[in-house]
Amino acid sequence: YCQYNNYTPDDDFTIRFRITDNADNVGTSSLGEFTYDNTAPTTSATITSPPGGASYTCGEFTAEDVRVVLSCEDNSGGSGCHTDFPKYCTDANNTCTPITSYSSNVDITTEGTTYIRYFSEDNLSNSETVQSCEIKIQNTPPEGGEFVINNNHTYTIDRLNNTLNVTCATS
Repeated sequence: YCQYNNYTPDDDFTIRFRITDNADNVGTSSLGEFTYDNTAPTTSATITSPPGGASYTCGEFTAEDVRVVLSCEDNSGGSGCHTDFPKYCTDANNTCTPITSYSSNVDITTEGTTYIRYFSEDNLSNSETVQSCEIKIQNTPPEGGEFVINNNHTYTIDRLNNTLNVTCATS
């Protein structure tokens, strides 16, 4: 026979069983404990710019490269994170499917907008929803140009060697 106590998902429950053969010989009662786990793990992303530096906020502009460090954590009493996870992908339009197993830091160095998408799964195939972070790198300085203030002076801006040179000329 099989007997179990009422339980709710994620609770531990005990199954007791007794084996009877075709000649009605009854084996000794055995006891086993099993964990019912339907909670997905969570993936944490530590994102810094420059790599290893200050914390980076998704969606903000930075002039530095960005480093993403991913980690998986399962709920207490859960089955544990699957060894092939987290999985991630990067693209320019936030539509890629995370299939690359994370094994080391992901450095984003491309100027423009890059998305990193990631998720984790536990040993019982409970998967979290794919998460995403928009990374915006702008490290090309603006071009020089001219502008007029008060219709009296023309200012020319020329960016050279990361310095700003302003030349003033009367109109």
